[in-house]
Amino acid sequence: MQRSILSLGILAMSAHTLHAEIIADSEADFGAIQGVNGWFYGYYHISEGDSPTNPASFRQLEVFGGDLINAWNRPGSSDWASITDRTFHPHLPGAGRNDPNEYWISRRWVSDRSGTLNITGLIDEADLGGDSVNASIYVDGIETVKYQLSTVINSMIEYDIDVAVSAGSTIELVVSPRLNIFFDGTVFTAIIEGDPLCAADFTGDGSLDIFDVFAFLDAFNAMDPGADFTGDGSFDIFDVFAYLDAFNAGCA
Repeated sequence: MQRSILSLGILAMSAHTLHAEIIADSEADFGAIQGVNGWFYGYYHISEGDSPTNPASFRQLEVFGGDLINAWNRPGSSDWASITDRTFHPHLPGAGRNDPNEYWISRRWVSDRSGTLNITGLIDEADLGGDSVNASIYVDGIETVKYQLSTVINSMIEYDIDVAVSAGSTIELVVSPRLNIFFDGTVFTAIIEGDPLCAADFTGDGSLDIFDVFAFLDAFNAMDPGADFTGDGSFDIFDVFAYLDAFNAGCA
């Protein structure tokens, strides 16, 4: 089927704009299973050469609700490394927990889409004192922003940033200690918003228009699995009807 034949019948369709939606919420999504809604809870073993600039060196925390209630942590009670729904705690030896290593704590989200995402949240001291921490956001191993928290007053940093991602990109909230581990509990939350996934948006540009129709028809003619809108394994007029229904319904 030539795309020009079908496109004549849909040129008069109005374009639909996709509206941003919350796609991940670090507090609401938190739980006792790794990977739910794309979230993973882990750390970087700095003493062994791990680094958030090398996302492959990320290690998942092994225990939920063990040494610390309602928190991800490492086995035993020799270190401070932990994550709760709102807080992080990195590790250096001290304050009664003398594992000699340095651990940076990371809350990782793996993107299921490509495009520009907006991340907002709060960074603040959960404890005042000591020499505080650094709080950073890494995207695919690149430090996008870094905040140095205070030691004597609450920082109450309300951040709002946009980041470009691809499907499979990693967004990481990372908390690292400075010279000591005293009073290093840190509030670090994130709400990630972006355009909703929309099957009819074949160009992936966040709007529905004639170019999406052309892209669908090209995929249809090439028998691309993405154009099998009925999911029956064949390519026929019913796939075209199903696509046009999705296009006309728009994407909320």
